[in-house]
Amino acid sequence: MLYRSLAQRFSSVASQMPFSFRTHTTVGIGGEAPLAFFPEHTEECVRIVRFLQSEEVAYCVLGRGSNVLVSDSGFDGVVLCTSGMKDIRCGRDAVYAECGAGGGRDGAEVRSSEWRPKTVWAGSAFSAGSLPPSAVLCT
Repeated sequence: MLYRSLAQRFSSVASQMPFSFRTHTTVGIGGEAPLAFFPEHTEECVRIVRFLQSEEVAYCVLGRGSNVLVSDSGFDGVVLCTSGMKDIRCGRDAVYAECGAGGGRDGAEVRSSEWRPKTVWAGSAFSAGSLPPSAVLCT
């Protein structure tokens, strides 16, 4: 009942009941969770997380599902799948990339010709062509 009411409360965000980790991880193992949300924008994700925290509902965040092992008994909580959050914005002094933004895999990449940083960090030679997925910070 709790998870159905959560799905209704956030009906503008794509959801799945139940959610299978087996089909959403690269290893292809794991049980189920009663509910998963697939936010496409930071604001949606923040709204859901704040509500889940205020109601003390267990949740976990899942990106593209690589390097993740989930028990066959599953997870008794809400899964937030961030792979659909692909927005990349170039600001004056920074590039803002959402969790699912990657280095061209989905056509979402920032070429160095589009944005040049004022500050170059040590070890940033990797950005000569594009920002790789490993350079995306998800908080």
